[in-house]
Amino acid sequence: MHKIENSVNIEVPVSITYSDTTPQSIEHGGYEDVGFIHKDTTMTIHALAETINHCESSSWPIIEDNLNNLWFTGPPQTIDYTEGRKRKKSYHFNGGDIALWKKVIKLSDHELQK
Repeated sequence: MHKIENSVNIEVPVSITYSDTTPQSIEHGGYEDVGFIHKDTTMTIHALAETINHCESSSWPIIEDNLNNLWFTGPPQTIDYTEGRKRKKSYHFNGGDIALWKKVIKLSDHELQK
């Protein structure tokens, strides 16, 4: 992970969503449930960069001109073993200065292309 000086306490506005699947919903080609975990929250720039290191971007390659439409989705985690429910969390930049989102990506292990 890269470092940006004086960025330890910078708060980045994000929304965190989820999508749940079960074996039955996958069989039918959809999700069991989707929604917001946090609609309007913040994460520190370093915490968010570390979190998205373990996620896939919604588009590849990550291009500067498309940052407003970019989010990161983590791997599925089993949340209910009896019904086989798995949850993926996604992290979306939630307004503010797009330069913050760019800084987060630069701090992470993801590559940003011009």
